[in-house]
This record gives sequence, C-alpha cells and structure tokens, in this order.
Amino acid sequence: MKKFIIPFIYICVAFAIACEHKDLCIHHPHKSKVKVVFDWKNAPEANPKGMGIWFYPAEGGQPVYRDLKREGGIVELVDGSYTAICYNNDYEATRIKGSKSFDTHALYTRDGHITEGVYGTSPAATSRVKVDESTTEQKVVITPDQMWGCNAFNITVSLEDGVKYTCYPEEDEYREMEVITKEHIITLYPAELTCTYTYEANNIINMEDASQMCAALSGMSGELQLGNEELRKELVILPVEAIMDRENNRVTGKFYTFGHHEENIDPHKMVFIAWVTKDGETNPYFCVRPENQSEIAWIDVTNQVHQKDLAVKNKRRVHIIIDGGVQVIENGPNDGMFGTPTVDGWQEEEVELPI
Repeated sequence: MKKFIIPFIYICVAFAIACEHKDLCIHHPHKSKVKVVFDWKNAPEANPKGMGIWFYPAEGGQPVYRDLKREGGIVELVDGSYTAICYNNDYEATRIKGSKSFDTHALYTRDGHITEGVYGTSPAATSRVKVDESTTEQKVVITPDQMWGCNAFNITVSLEDGVKYTCYPEEDEYREMEVITKEHIITLYPAELTCTYTYEANNIINMEDASQMCAALSGMSGELQLGNEELRKELVILPVEAIMDRENNRVTGKFYTFGHHEENIDPHKMVFIAWVTKDGETNPYFCVRPENQSEIAWIDVTNQVHQKDLAVKNKRRVHIIIDGGVQVIENGPNDGMFGTPTVDGWQEEEVELPI
C-alpha cells in the first residue's frame, strides 16, 4: 500500500506544477523581437541620421516608441495587433503633437515672424499678415525640416506564427501589399513627407541698396496629419531665405513645406523684404512694384505652385520663377510690421515627448 501511495503523490505534485506553469503563461503574454527594415527605394537620396517608429496597440493603451538606425533595428512587442507610423528623428524645426493616438499624430512648426528668413534674426513677435483685400489674415509659421516616413496597417505579431501586416511599397500609388511571414520581420518603404520648393526672382531693381533680403510665400498648409497624410486646411505664410546675386540682380532660395491643401481657393503669393540702410540705421522694408511704389510687391505665383502649365506634375518638387515686378526703395512701406511688433497673449502649448 505504501509503495502505491508514494508514486501517486509524485504524480499529483507534477500535475500541480504543470497547472501552475500554464497559469503563469496566461498572465504573462508572449513578446516577440521584431526586426524593422527600412527599404529606401522611394527616396534613395534620403540620408537621415535615424528613424523613429511608433506602434499603436489596436486595443488602445500606450504606444511603443523606438529610435532606430536608417537601416532599421529591433523592436520588442507584446503579441497582438498594431498600426505603425515612422519618420526620421533628426528634425529640428519640426514639432509633433497628438502622438498618443494614430489618428491624431501630426507634424507642424512653431509660429514665426515674416522676417525669419534672414540669417541671424530672431524677432520676438509672431505675426499675422493680410496679403490683400481678397484674402483673410494668415498666420506666419516657420518652414519644416526635410521629412521622410510611412505607415503600416493591420499588423499582427505572434511569437509562434510570425508577423502579418499591410503596407504601401510604391510612392504615390495607393496599391497596398499584404505580407504574411513566419519570420519576425517588417519591411517599410519611407517616402518624402515634405515638398522641396525652389525659386528665383530676376531683374530686381535697385538691389544694390539692400544689405540683406528675405522672402515669404502665402497660402500654404502648416500641419501634416500622419495617419492619413492629410494637410490641415488653415492657410499660413512661410518666411524663407533669399540668397542675393548682386551681379545678376537676382535672388534665389530653397525651402521645405508640407504643401498646399487642394481645396483652398486663396492664391499663393510671394513677397520680398529688403534691409536698407538710411541715416546710419538699417531697417527692413517690404519691396514694392516698380510701376506703383506705394504697392507692396505680393507676386501671384498660384499657377506655378499648382504646376498648371506642366505636362508632368510633381507636388514634391516645385520651382517658382519671377521675372521683374520687384523694386528695392529706401522708404518702402512696411505696414507697421517691423517697426511696432506686438506679442500675442501667452498660450499653453503641449509638447509630447517620445515614450
């Protein structure tokens, strides 16, 4: 009898241990080390210092954020379902908001001043500018950094089964690709999130009177929603640099934008601002039109921004050419924009930090 009882006790103990182990597995979900690979075929010349990626649990909760190299890296994820947003993490002027949710995650830039395109200036006052009588006042914000990124949807991570996800491998083509693999590898295809704008303004009159110049472009969007890559409709003015070429009486510039919302009907106009020295003092003045020295030279460039005359359009590459229509004068009108700046009331601003 004793010989039977002892083995029976061992069997019960073993069964209890097995049950306890199973219970522990239930309360400790599996984690998988997922390798994220960035394929740069849509932006082969992109050279960011690194990439940030956000994984949003489908059931809610805190997103998982990781900084990765340009080529990618390892992210440890609890088995489950996710959506993901990624973009380069070496930005300076660009800001993020709403990053706690896939649907609210957005890029934007801070308020600025219309003369911030001049190197070394840092006006304390923000400004709103009325381009002409046919448009409303537009807020001035600084230009963003060059940004690249993409999204992934319907991600399922399983320690035993690998990963499943949907992505868009071709830039500007909404042809989704579903990937199912036993390997824990997710390949993403970053593309440009910002647009590169260049311009040249030729035959500027009295350019020798200016010590420095800058420019501004109206009618642009100041925010990019990352989940659906939609632009905010609010119109903003972007202050930009102006590189002076005195020998040829021209200025040129290059800057990045989020682009323009196609539903906005207001025109896009450029203006130039010159620093003129008079009576020993150097002050900025709006440049004017040669035919009317009382009219600020906001030049309509809408057709060029919309690329209406181009057979092949590329919203990511916009070049603007202005021939004439700009004159530098000593006492050009500044509409009080520079001499008597005002500061808006203090406003709280939420800045979210990566988790």
